[in-house]
Amino acid sequence: MTTLHAHHSHSSYSEITIEHVSISAPLRWLSAGFRDFKVAPANSILYGFVFAAIGMFILLMSTQYPAFTVAAISGFLLIGPFVAIGLYDMSAQIENSKKPSLSHASRHLHFNAISLISFAFIVSFIFAFWSRFTAVLTSVLFNNIDLATEGWMSLFSSESTSMLLTTFALTGLGLAVLVFSISVVAVPMMTHKKVDVITAIITSLRAMKSNFLPLLFWAAIIVGMIGVGIATFYVGLIITLPIIGHASWHAYRELVDLK
Repeated sequence: MTTLHAHHSHSSYSEITIEHVSISAPLRWLSAGFRDFKVAPANSILYGFVFAAIGMFILLMSTQYPAFTVAAISGFLLIGPFVAIGLYDMSAQIENSKKPSLSHASRHLHFNAISLISFAFIVSFIFAFWSRFTAVLTSVLFNNIDLATEGWMSLFSSESTSMLLTTFALTGLGLAVLVFSISVVAVPMMTHKKVDVITAIITSLRAMKSNFLPLLFWAAIIVGMIGVGIATFYVGLIITLPIIGHASWHAYRELVDLK
């Protein structure tokens, strides 16, 4: 049985081996995440409820501020790996035959705080850029079109707005792929081992490069599950978000071999 949090520091990312997994591996991670969810459903649901409540708040704001909504929902996807830290820790406790608790997870935040804070700054910078970009683009779109009289379909009718929407979609997709690539194993890794933020990001990028199709499939599952959560007025997130968090821990454990 491995110890829960080894304090060995890896001086070089070359000491870290990336495992190759099959395209079906994400289904195994999802199954393992669901098993962890069932071990401590109350803790996991409480975690999900907090973020569902944030989502509901975003929904309430959306009637007056469309730009805020688009930025906030996409931001939700961007910061997902970071907000799931407590879930990673709970899965680590289960892995070591311990009863998972949120108090342990919250106490554990200081374990590798500098690396985690550094990573938070990087993601915040990306999110700040995305929020600004979204605000500018939506103000241009909504200044050109009166949605109340012309309806949503009018966004797709003119060439200029179609071009803006395409730019918006491609930029969003690019940023989402970037954030996913740098964080897919980085955040769980930083909660598990004393690694610096650069080592964690490089390891994440290496995992993405070596397992591009399985991780693309994993990203699609995450987007689908969060999409279902959002489509059910965020109620579904109470269940889907914790399962994704737990499953992400298993993805990290299978992809990264720390000697």
